[in-house]
Amino acid sequence: MKLKYILGLSAMALASAALTSCDDDQYDVEGNPNNIVYVNIAHDYPGNMPKNTYAYELYQTPVGPILNSEPGDVELYVQCTKNAPADITVKFEIAPEAEVEGLDKFPENSGIEVTLPENTVTIAKGTNRSNSVFAKVDISKADWSKFDGKAYLLPIRITSVSGGAVASVEKNYAYIGVNVDHKDGMLNPGATSATGSRITDFDGWTGSYSVPATGAGGSINMSRLLDNNRGSYPVMVFNHADKVSEEVIMDIDMASVKKITGFMIRYYFSYYTVKDATVYTSTDGSDYTDQGTLSWSDNGYERYFMFWAPMDVRYIRVVAHSYYDGTGEGQVISDLNVYE
Repeated sequence: MKLKYILGLSAMALASAALTSCDDDQYDVEGNPNNIVYVNIAHDYPGNMPKNTYAYELYQTPVGPILNSEPGDVELYVQCTKNAPADITVKFEIAPEAEVEGLDKFPENSGIEVTLPENTVTIAKGTNRSNSVFAKVDISKADWSKFDGKAYLLPIRITSVSGGAVASVEKNYAYIGVNVDHKDGMLNPGATSATGSRITDFDGWTGSYSVPATGAGGSINMSRLLDNNRGSYPVMVFNHADKVSEEVIMDIDMASVKKITGFMIRYYFSYYTVKDATVYTSTDGSDYTDQGTLSWSDNGYERYFMFWAPMDVRYIRVVAHSYYDGTGEGQVISDLNVYE
């Protein structure tokens, strides 16, 4: 009898927990009898920021700040842990003074203006989700240079709840964020196409390749490398001990200094393509500058290495660290297009 009684209480406790939680979220106090109102926005957010964050992605580059992406509409709504017995009214406010550990507040005089044209939502009787309102974010006068750290948040919080419910202590915020990626080199990781015009005068251009792990290498047939024909491939490197990470180094001398916007390497087919590579440039062939490393999550056969702004270059060095090898053959370079 005692065992049955204990089991009965356990079953009741589990049933109560099931009724007072949703979406596998954990709330402020397990088994809290209150109807808790919380923010639970279905929106992608950066892993270094809290849930319910709408984030701008910013690059700080050698040529200044560049905004890479925007989050779109900043939609605000709430849910509650039980269906509302009566209408529940919830109000939001912008809370620039609120802090999140490990993340910075928006800088003073950042030029970003955030307002709430409407700040009130309602969870209708018999439901557990409110209507939506939208924060207005004006970045037309933003001074992105002030965001010189790593990550910034501007909180928007629940400020009042009526209708017999209470606000969550842990989940009562949405956020507008700025995630900053500092780029020391000139390579633009977001480039998926060329800017500028393809250079077609290749007089005096030379090239070579090497495979440090095996000692393989030699000169490159430049007429085939520069003919913009994927079917002709002057560089083929077969796999050896390590099928995916055998470095291949390609050096190009363009015969004179040119102001270029970047270049594209075309591989013979998708399973012969590079996965990640570092680019070095030089004007004299002695002092090389690391312009950054790019990585790709797909096995596309055209890889774009575009710069934030045109720059003076004569020598291009590409160090391919690893590559896709769907059939195990290796890396096959068909074309090099350079743009100015």
